[in-house]
Amino acid sequence: MPELPRQDIKIVMRPRGGLNLGEVSRFEISRAIIAAANVSGEEVTQDVICPNKQQNIVVISTPNRENADRYSAVRNLTISGTAHDVSAYETAPHGTVKGVIRGVPMTDTIQEINDYIVQDYNPTALQANRIGKTTTVVIAFDGDKVPNYIRYGNLLVECSLYRKQIDMCYLCGRLGHRMDVCPNPEDRICRGCGMKNPEESHVFTNPKCSLCGGNHLTADKECKARFKTPYVVRKRRWERQQREEVQQQQQQPRGPAWQAPDGRRSRSQTRRGRSKSDTRSPSAAGARRRESRSRSKSKTRRSNGAEKQVGWAAASPVALDNSNFPPLRSSHPSKDNECRHCLELKQMIERQNNQIKSQNDQIQAMMERIETLSRTTNSDNDVSVLKRKVPKRDSTSAAPAATKPTTPPALTQSVTNAPPTETAAVAMEEEKVEAAVPPTMESVMSMLTQISSQVSQMSAQVNSLTVRMDNVEAKCSQLSVRVMMLDAKNKHLTVAKMKSP
Repeated sequence: MPELPRQDIKIVMRPRGGLNLGEVSRFEISRAIIAAANVSGEEVTQDVICPNKQQNIVVISTPNRENADRYSAVRNLTISGTAHDVSAYETAPHGTVKGVIRGVPMTDTIQEINDYIVQDYNPTALQANRIGKTTTVVIAFDGDKVPNYIRYGNLLVECSLYRKQIDMCYLCGRLGHRMDVCPNPEDRICRGCGMKNPEESHVFTNPKCSLCGGNHLTADKECKARFKTPYVVRKRRWERQQREEVQQQQQQPRGPAWQAPDGRRSRSQTRRGRSKSDTRSPSAAGARRRESRSRSKSKTRRSNGAEKQVGWAAASPVALDNSNFPPLRSSHPSKDNECRHCLELKQMIERQNNQIKSQNDQIQAMMERIETLSRTTNSDNDVSVLKRKVPKRDSTSAAPAATKPTTPPALTQSVTNAPPTETAAVAMEEEKVEAAVPPTMESVMSMLTQISSQVSQMSAQVNSLTVRMDNVEAKCSQLSVRVMMLDAKNKHLTVAKMKSP
């Protein structure tokens, strides 16, 4: 059955009197329902009518409360000029779970039951309804948890999870529908041996259940397979299994953060390898699908043809909504994008490492240059001696000359008395020596400071890229878990399709 809008109101119509919906056109059914509900064409544009021919019921989905009340009030349908009795009721909304209490007196009406249960002491209780003419009452609770006890008026009553039984027709002996909506009451089979149209004096000696293969009638009270596993139970088991698998993956030993010199894989590569193994290779997935298909076929062969009648409509309308797993979208494209993003980040880190290496080479070159400068400091005395040979300058150069060391009077006298040509030659020689002097330590330190700041910036960028890589790896692990969830959902859907006729 196709998935109907979850926020809509669901109405179920069950035909009476042997009306077989499989022999009636879907268009006739739809038009008969619209005419019986007395709704116009403009009011039903958002309504959905979906006949379920296997269960012999009709499910109606509508977002309009007024239309839902009209559909629920329908008591007969006129198809091809013949009136057929039907019963219609509203199902529990999506996002609810059913609980059950027993022993409710038959004298309590439906209104009294709802007044006793739907109260402030039971905040999650939404609606209650009696099962047929029994003392058992089914309660719809908001959320996915059934309380252990509820207040029935001022009485504390034990409440348990409602377990839906597989639909069994005790009139024709077939699975898939109930006795009140049996489409072929004259075509019967024996619930014990499967004989078609047995006589009233028919006696079977070795009964065999079509559900479990036990030595009892099909769907008998002794059969443990007649109950369906509730959706909330399957969901909890599935979530618990996923948590255990994630914990096992996290407990596995991980490699170092960076690749070791001996060629071992880095942590990111190891994680990506595990993610690929978790997502399963196509060959392994195909093998598992074939194995699951073979097991399903073997189980199908063990059962008789009545089991094949249990299909997509074997659950109640509420279970039909809740029977699907949480909505999942295929994560393979996003996983490829994340892997591509990982490669880009890895390339960026490699470029940053290369830049850091070049900066380190520059620092080493500067250190060698500093050592060279330290060796040249021994020649400063010779430079000072050359400066002493320079003659006295005029008043404009008096300030710079004052900082230089003083020369002996005799040497000053000799330099002063030197001819002008010799004085000019000495001045030119001084300029050459000053040009040949290497840069000062202050300039070297400023360059080192700039280089160290650049290295710090590069290190910060590398750290940020490392954090981004870790985040991407975490996303990849989450995507692998989602892929496993999607595989589980596909297996579930495959088994359901194989069971359906």
